[in-house]
Amino acid sequence: RVYTWGHGGEGRLGVGQCERIGVPDREKCYFPTPALVSSLSNVKIRQVSCGALHSLALDAEKVVYSWGCGNGGRLGHGDALGCARPRAVEKLRGEAVVQVACGTWHSACLVMWAPFTVGGVVYTWGSGYHGQLAQLDIQVALEPAPVEYFLDFHLPVRLIACGTYHCAALTIEKELYTWGSNMHGSLGRLVDDEDGNDFTPLPGHVGGFGAIVGEIGRGLVRSVACGRFFTVVCTYSYEGPTLEMAERIMEDMGLRKPENDGKDEEREKDAQKEEREKSISISVSEERVLVPFRCSKCDHCTGYQLNLLRAGICQSCGHHKLLHTLEPPPNDTTQTQIVKVAANAAI
Repeated sequence: RVYTWGHGGEGRLGVGQCERIGVPDREKCYFPTPALVSSLSNVKIRQVSCGALHSLALDAEKVVYSWGCGNGGRLGHGDALGCARPRAVEKLRGEAVVQVACGTWHSACLVMWAPFTVGGVVYTWGSGYHGQLAQLDIQVALEPAPVEYFLDFHLPVRLIACGTYHCAALTIEKELYTWGSNMHGSLGRLVDDEDGNDFTPLPGHVGGFGAIVGEIGRGLVRSVACGRFFTVVCTYSYEGPTLEMAERIMEDMGLRKPENDGKDEEREKDAQKEEREKSISISVSEERVLVPFRCSKCDHCTGYQLNLLRAGICQSCGHHKLLHTLEPPPNDTTQTQIVKVAANAAI
C-alpha cells in the first residue's frame, strides 16, 4: 500500500483532496501524519517516485500511475491537467515498465523492449526546456515517448535518475550517460554546443569510471541519483590493473614511451643552467690599451687605472683621467699598460 503526508497542494499526496477540513487556515494544506492513498489499495505497488509537485507509482502488473500537478504534461495523460488521485498512464499500458523516476517538470520510466533481453529503453515526458527529455527538438511531450539515442546505439539501460534540470542513465555495461542542463557542471562532462548553450538534449558518456584517475582506481558505477545542479553516484570496488601495470601495458602497445633513468633530464637541466650562467657571467680578458699614465694632482698614482664602476675616474687615485698625462712613470719603459677589463659576456 501507498501512504503519503506533508503538503497537499496541487493534489500531490494523491488522497483526493488538497486541504483538510476543520483546521486553522494556515494548516489546511498540511497532512502531518501518513494518509492512505485509497485509490491504490487494490493493486500491488512495487515502486514510487516523487517530483516537486507530482508523483509516480509502478505496480506489479507493470502499470504506471501518476498524480499531482499536471503542468507541462508531466503526468503523461495527454494534457496539462492535474490529478488529486492516482490515474493510470494509458500510453504505457501493455509495456513492460520496470522503473519510474520523477524530475521537477518531467518524468521518465524504463521499459523492457525487444530486441533487448536485459535492460530496457528510456521513455520521457513532460516539460524539457533544458533538454531533460532527450528528444532532440521536442521540448514539451504530453505523453511518454522513447529516447531514440539508446536504441540507435544499442545501449540497454538498467537504471535511470531524474533531477531538476538533468537526467542520468546507467547501462547494463555499467556505463553512465547524462543529458539536460550542465549548469554548475551537473552532467559531469563537457557540452559541445555550437550555439553556446549550457544544456544538451543529447545523452553523452561520463568517463573516468572503471579506470585510474589521479593515480587512484575508480570502480564502475553501481547506482546514480540526480538533484538540483548536482549528481551522486555509488561505484563498485576498482578491479582493473594497477597504475604500474597500466603504464607497462601502454608501453607495450606503443602508446607511451618508457621512462628513462632521469639522467637525460638532469643533463638537459645542467646544460640549461650552464648556458644561463654563461649569459650573465662576467668574463675577464686582458687587452692592451693606450692609457694616460701619471696623475698631475698626486705623486702616489702609479698610472691611470680603468674604473668599471665610475667611468673616467682613476681607480688608483680617484682623479679624472683628463688629469693624467701620457708620460709614463720613470721605471716604465712602455707607453702601454696591461689592464684587467671586465665585460659582461651577454653584451
